[in-house]
Amino acid sequence: MPVGAEIRAFLEAVPIALVLLDPTTLAAAAGNAEAATLLGCEPEGVAAAWWAALEAGLDGAALGQGLLAAAEAGSGPMEAPLHLADGATRHVLVRPRLAVLQDRPWLAVTLQDITRRRRAELAQAQAEGEARRRLAELETLYRTAPLGLAQLDDQLRFVRVNEALAGMNGIGAQEHLGRSAWQVVPDLQEKIEPLLRQVLATGERITGVPLSGQTPALPGVTRDWVAQYYPVRDPETRQVASVGIMVEETTGRQRAERAHTLLLRELDHRVKNLFAVIAGLVAFSARGAATPQEMRVTLLGRIDALARAHDLVKLAIGGGFAEAPAAGQHTTLQALAEALLGPFRTPADPERLRLHGEPVAVGALAAPPLALVLHELATNAARHGALSGPAGSLAVQWQPTAQDGTLRLTWDEQASAMPAQPSQGFGQRLVAQCAAQLGGRASFDWRERGLLVELALPLARLQG
Repeated sequence: MPVGAEIRAFLEAVPIALVLLDPTTLAAAAGNAEAATLLGCEPEGVAAAWWAALEAGLDGAALGQGLLAAAEAGSGPMEAPLHLADGATRHVLVRPRLAVLQDRPWLAVTLQDITRRRRAELAQAQAEGEARRRLAELETLYRTAPLGLAQLDDQLRFVRVNEALAGMNGIGAQEHLGRSAWQVVPDLQEKIEPLLRQVLATGERITGVPLSGQTPALPGVTRDWVAQYYPVRDPETRQVASVGIMVEETTGRQRAERAHTLLLRELDHRVKNLFAVIAGLVAFSARGAATPQEMRVTLLGRIDALARAHDLVKLAIGGGFAEAPAAGQHTTLQALAEALLGPFRTPADPERLRLHGEPVAVGALAAPPLALVLHELATNAARHGALSGPAGSLAVQWQPTAQDGTLRLTWDEQASAMPAQPSQGFGQRLVAQCAAQLGGRASFDWRERGLLVELALPLARLQG
């Protein structure tokens, strides 16, 4: 249906994109310049371009019937995408209305571009979603953080507290709300009230505050904490409105540090006692040596065994030994055996020396006598036994027994030939003496193909 000049003048006077349809055939007749701009075409091409852009896969007739039905019903605007020829998509509000122009009925369809608004709404929705996500993350962090977190109002009453701090204090999180900090932990009022009021007055953060006291969680038990206090400002006025609290319990750490100090003092004491042990070794070695040179070699070997045991215990106490348990005051039997017997292992014959057993801790008191036992047995094997020739081998195995709390260690030498059983010398007496010092016993069996030594040592004494 062609349109006359009067209708064209009307179209151009409308300040919004407008397309006229024949209500009978639903064919597009004309559109104005705003419609051409929106559709990305020339004004004379509006009639052809707008269906392609608007129908979005729908049959044109079906779309037209839908617009006509909406116009007849007086429905409100419909939101629809415009798929332009250049691949871009714009969002529009479509308002179909029935009108009479030049005594003819028309289906007038206005198109309002809302692309920017949709993008702004989408961006706002994304921002709000991101804000909700971050808030949820913060709330989760606040609830589950291992640090105690809380917020006090300007009257120093709890308005917020997490489960970690509630657990430290020994009452539920809800029970904190509305109560002052010292109503919950009265032992701390004298120390923390001036600091909290200082934060409110100055707006400055206070960190690294050491605290000690008792809480309902463990009545009668003094505990240690480190606290931080920081200002929380009103987002609009920027005035300090409340005080945030962050608390880390350090009771275990403080105890560990105190225990560490005591262990180092004890180690120092034990090292001094070693001088007395060495004096005894000098006397025994002198009586059992035929020459000064023999005494020198024997004595230095025994002192070196003590030194290695001391070094391992010192590393364990200082936290430098990888296998030391969490208490930080032990070495292990495996480490002690490797340090003293490892030099006898050869790359060409790794099976010459076999060490095997479950992990067993060795305490600072037990390490020196156990080191002397291993050293004496290794020295004897190197001089007269399985380690004196290339064909010999040594297996050292240990197994803790839970039933009687005893560690059973076997020293098993295998050689092509062994000397006859010697008379009891200082080395054998030293092994037996060290085993007795640990509350255990030692037995010796000189077999035809090698010496077998069995030690039975109480685990409690060994690990103490």
